[in-house]
Amino acid sequence: MSLRSKTAVVALCALLLCGCGNTIDNSGLTVITGQNVHSNVPGTGSDAQNSGDNGEKPAEEAGVSVTQSVTMYKGEALPLEFSNANGLTPEIRSSDDAVAEVSGNTVNAKKAGSAEVTVDFKDGDSKTVSTAKLAVEVKISRFDKSPQPVKPAQAAAGDLPSVVLTKAMKPGEESTVVVSGAEKADFASSDENVVSVSADGKITAKADGQAEITATLTAGGKQLCQKTTVIVSGAETAAISDEELDSFFSEAVFVGSSIGEGMRYYFNSFGEGYMGDPLMLSRDCYGLFNDSGMNGDDYQLLYEGVAAPVKEHIKKCGKKYVFLNIGTNDIFAGGDRCAELCTEMIDGIKELSPNVVVYYETLTPVMIDSVLDNAEVDRFNELMQQYCAEKPDVNFIDITTMLKNPQGGLAEEYTSDHYVHLNTDAYELWVKKLREVITAQLLAEHRAEDAVLTYEESGTDAAKAAAQAAVDKLEDGAFKSSLQAKL
Repeated sequence: MSLRSKTAVVALCALLLCGCGNTIDNSGLTVITGQNVHSNVPGTGSDAQNSGDNGEKPAEEAGVSVTQSVTMYKGEALPLEFSNANGLTPEIRSSDDAVAEVSGNTVNAKKAGSAEVTVDFKDGDSKTVSTAKLAVEVKISRFDKSPQPVKPAQAAAGDLPSVVLTKAMKPGEESTVVVSGAEKADFASSDENVVSVSADGKITAKADGQAEITATLTAGGKQLCQKTTVIVSGAETAAISDEELDSFFSEAVFVGSSIGEGMRYYFNSFGEGYMGDPLMLSRDCYGLFNDSGMNGDDYQLLYEGVAAPVKEHIKKCGKKYVFLNIGTNDIFAGGDRCAELCTEMIDGIKELSPNVVVYYETLTPVMIDSVLDNAEVDRFNELMQQYCAEKPDVNFIDITTMLKNPQGGLAEEYTSDHYVHLNTDAYELWVKKLREVITAQLLAEHRAEDAVLTYEESGTDAAKAAAQAAVDKLEDGAFKSSLQAKL
């Protein structure tokens, strides 16, 4: 498929003469400014006519090609327009139009997989002047987007025809520039602290920032330059909306004692709809001992006016997620006994509602010198952390640490009664922590889903490895197992 372009525009890979000036604009993309360097491009002046006088083969006839990897995301369209292609015909082709379809001057990411897009710049005699190759990998992602190129300044008349690659990477990622047809290739980075490049063209993103990678190629007695701007950012590009978070919490039930009652009052202070209006099951003096009814139903939780063990309420309400903070009224019995009772409670919940996901929120600290012992609180939480690590769909959330003072007790700025109960500032921190934890969980789940979809559609070994790595990051449970089964 052919395309002729007479304007200088940005695309994906650069094959430029050394000596061309390159500057970086505020967007972080390469801008070609160009200098008057003779390049022996046909039709560019006397150098082109006299290029064979010394018996050397002109560089542009040496069959030099440069291949760079490019990531696109399914559904994207990337225009390929060119710098300094006057008098030449860029011919673009894809090795697999089902993956990366070439339509005119645009590459369309059609399905997950891999394809090679080749741009041959040809003269009037259909001789290839230079070649840029793009190893395109198409992924599925609801979050990520390819970096958006911008137009460069007009290239100088002596520049070889080119396309310009702007590459986005995360710290630790690697990519390789593959050169073919050159007698020699030297690589350099403008900032090795941001992006390093090895003698064989392997690019490694090191730290946030941007740097220019230059490949200096020797071919046919001439030197050519290929330049790539690499933007490195470890920032998370994905985001979970408040609406998605609220939807999640709308399917949750919070279980607690008087500290849970404080959480209920905190939620209610924001009015209807806050955090998705989760179900709040809490009661003063509720505890692990009291849940069974051994001390009478005056200390059991109520749901729809009925007192019963919490496992029965959870089955009846049909919520998907249980946030459990319990044990303050039981800690006098010691951390080991509390852990024994709490694990029995969670096992009972899971027995009646096997599909529910439980989040154990750690027992909060108490004021030092109170009748309760923070060492037992810590022991209880330690044992529960061990239990949660061994149980699918039972997750551990540390609420305790952020509420402690340096001595290990409840910080004075977070207590409402200088004993065990919490104030608004403490609940604000608590809710912030919950939202952070669930946001991270949802992001990991979405990323894993996208990676598995990419593998299912592409079937490549690389996609399978990426999907497995994403699934491995998930907490053990039914969701993780469902994705693992697809690999």
